[in-house]
Formats: sequence, C-alpha cells, structure tokens
Amino acid sequence: MARRKKTTEEKPTEVASSSDDNFGLPDIDYKPLDRTEEPSSVDQTTTAPEPVQEEQVSAAPIAETTTHTSGGYESTYSYAEPKEEGSIIPKIAGIVVVVLLALGATYYFAVYKPQKEAEQKALDEKNRKDAEAKEQERLAEQQRLEEERRRAAAEAEANARPKEGSITTLTERTSRYYVVASSSIDVDLVMDYAKKLSAKGVTCKIIPPYGKVKFSRLTIAEGDTYADAQRTADGMKGEYGDGLWVIKY
Repeated sequence: MARRKKTTEEKPTEVASSSDDNFGLPDIDYKPLDRTEEPSSVDQTTTAPEPVQEEQVSAAPIAETTTHTSGGYESTYSYAEPKEEGSIIPKIAGIVVVVLLALGATYYFAVYKPQKEAEQKALDEKNRKDAEAKEQERLAEQQRLEEERRRAAAEAEANARPKEGSITTLTERTSRYYVVASSSIDVDLVMDYAKKLSAKGVTCKIIPPYGKVKFSRLTIAEGDTYADAQRTADGMKGEYGDGLWVIKY
C-alpha cells in the first residue's frame, strides 16, 4: 500500500511538467508530412503553367501529335501546319531584270552597234570624197592661176615690144638661150620671115650657120637660163604654134 501511494503522489508532478512545456496551451495532435507521396490530382490542376519565353518560340511549323486508343491498340497521328512560302515578287523582279538585260545586250550588238559602224563608215567615205574633191579644186585653181600668169607675162612682153621690130644677125656666141621660131638652109627664106615679124613689132635675131650646123635660125625671144627661155616659149606657143624650141648660142 505504501508503494502504491507513492505512485499516486508522483502524477501531479508529471502534469505540472507537461503543463510547463506547453505554456498552458491545449495539446495539438499533428502528423508528419510524407514527402514521398505524389501530388494529388487537385494539385495538378491548380498548378500554374510555366510562362513561355518569347525567344523560345520558333517560326517553324508546329507539329501536333494525337494518340487514340481503341480496342487495346494505340494509334498515333501527327499533323504539321504547312510552311508558308515567301513572296514571289522578288523572283519575278529578278527574272524581269535578267530579261531586260538580255534584250538590251541583243539590241546593242545586233542593231545599235552595226548601225553606228555603218554610219561611221559612210561618214568616213564622205569625208574622203570631200577631201579629194577639195584637192582637185585646189589643183585646178593652181593650174588656172599659173596659166593666167603665163598669159599675163606674154601680154606684158608683147605690149613692151616696139611698134617697129628689128632684125639682128649675131656674129659671135653669147652663151644665152634663144627661142627659135624658124630654121632653114636658105638664109633668104629666114630673112623674109624675119621681116614679116619685124613689121608686127617683133625683135628678131638670126643665128647664122656655125660649126657643123648648116641652117640659119630665126629667134624671137631669149633668156639667161634654159628655164626662163622655155617658159617664154611656152607662153608664145599660143601665137606661134608648138614649133618653138630653145637652143643655146
């Protein structure tokens, strides 16, 4: 009995100890959380979806996969949206540019360039003909002026002649050049012709036979050089004919 009483007396002590630990608050029955349990279906439905980052979105067509189960068989269907093709306007523009370039090159080499070459050739030919015509005109004008000078010289010499000519017979050599109008073995015939010319105001000089020459010659002009005498003879051929020639005496 004494031992049992002792047990009863010790119980208030334990209560007091428990009461001190809870600070006088009521006892709470709790159960530890089991972390191995899977979240319930309610938690799955209430879980907020993660935000999709904008840079992860691809411009490629989205493929959708559908799984259908029937009679124990599982069928999978995939569907991808058709890829949107780019605009064909740049392609058409490129084709047009190429065609235009080809047409331009064809026109240049087949039409424009040959036409320009033909025009240039015709222009060169025209310039050549014009140059030849101008050269011929220049030569003709030069010849005409030369002829006029000769005629003027002949007329000036004719005007300078005295009204009454003279007849002179040379007795010695003078080393000058003479224009011969007549030559004959008969000196009388030469003298008769000299008189006719002298009456017209021509100064005549007779070269008698000398050396092996047996002819008498009637001259109507003279010069210091052969060229001078020949030019004078050419100017007088219109009056005396082409029978004039030049000798040195």
